[in-house]
Amino acid sequence: MIYSNTLKNLLKESFTYDEITDSFINITSKYLPIESDFIKFWEKTINIDEVTTVNEFEEEIEVDELCSLFKNWVKQQNGEVLLSNGNISEENVVKILKHFFPNVEIIEDKYVLNIKCSIWNKTKDIIKSFEFIKNELKQNETITLISFDDAYNYYFKFCNSKSYKFIISKRYFEKYLYNKISEHIVYEKFIETDWLINS
Repeated sequence: MIYSNTLKNLLKESFTYDEITDSFINITSKYLPIESDFIKFWEKTINIDEVTTVNEFEEEIEVDELCSLFKNWVKQQNGEVLLSNGNISEENVVKILKHFFPNVEIIEDKYVLNIKCSIWNKTKDIIKSFEFIKNELKQNETITLISFDDAYNYYFKFCNSKSYKFIISKRYFEKYLYNKISEHIVYEKFIETDWLINS
């Protein structure tokens, strides 16, 4: 145990202290630069997407995806003065969000709900992949059902063919299917191909 005034006096012997601002000058924590940059990234690229109805699709970004998006954003900044290289751990992202953005809903410290990022439109990527899936299925018109696994594999193949930097998780892909095309899903994990081919 040590009193704050005693600690302050000890620190004054080693560091420059400004009496007016009651702060030590030119001292930082190794954790602050990454926090500062992440907050800039969040404020410039993330939008809170309030779900207003029960049937509305609940957007989400996984914490590991936020890490990748942040790193990509840092690399793209030319005029912005940043203090870090963009490497951030998932644990650090969760801590920053819980501290600085306490109203953001985080599930299992892994999924950040009701947010969108201007860098990556996840649902647009899925919709674009449907055209690719449709063309793949037209080559074999005898297929009447396609499994979620096969649909996701086609989505993955589409993203690789376009050299997309970010790939949606299988969990999010299936969540989108259940929400947006539920009337074309049969046996819980299969999509009717006539909907895809004729859409």
